[in-house]
Amino acid sequence: MRPARHRAAGVAILCATLVSSAPAEVTAERARRALELGVRALKSRQLTDGTWAELNGQRYGGGVTCLMTLALLQAGEPVASPTMQAALSHVQRQADEHVYVVALKIMALAKADPIKYRRQIESAARLARFVTLNPHTYRFPRHLDELLGQTDSNDPLRDNILLAQTKLIADQQRRAEKLAQLHKEFRDADGGMQALYELALLKIGFYQGESNSEQKKKYLAEAREILTSFISLYPNSFCADQVQKNLDDLPAVD
Repeated sequence: MRPARHRAAGVAILCATLVSSAPAEVTAERARRALELGVRALKSRQLTDGTWAELNGQRYGGGVTCLMTLALLQAGEPVASPTMQAALSHVQRQADEHVYVVALKIMALAKADPIKYRRQIESAARLARFVTLNPHTYRFPRHLDELLGQTDSNDPLRDNILLAQTKLIADQQRRAEKLAQLHKEFRDADGGMQALYELALLKIGFYQGESNSEQKKKYLAEAREILTSFISLYPNSFCADQVQKNLDDLPAVD
């Protein structure tokens, strides 16, 4: 198998061969041959790990592989073929991070075997629903409760749902306590990481709004300690630069 050229796109490859420079009639036989050529082209561009190379500037990692897998399945490639087994092995392990990729993952796994991949499909579908919820509607808390009820303790979405619920707590002191608890419970998950940053922002707000000098100093020290801890724990986080800026903007504790 040779690496894919970055400019190649799966659906385009499957469809482009249907169009010829000669003004010949598109017959069933020509369509079948074109489809075979497209399938052959996609399979030849599959990498040795079962994936396809991402396009230049691709923001959604794994999207191309999910799309190519779905395209081949739609074209009739047998699920049991080495090509599909290698691709599906990767697709089912694809992280549920972007709605676009998640949607393609769901479609590919459902097309391949909706029973075998039921757990992955349901998990990905929950994420897709979660990230498209509108937090400004009165139904948002109820939707969160419904999603949480569909998860178990090992569900990778659980920490994010709990974080979303915690951010709805009106009492700031109670919210701070829950954020600290979430971080402690899910320290190695995205929700736990974000809970720590939300806690730092809350402490900064306490510091900025406090009039008592001693209490203000206490909140400042706590905010700096939390931000420093975040940078130490998550130096490669997508928000690490912003956390560092928050820390730099705060005065030193006297």
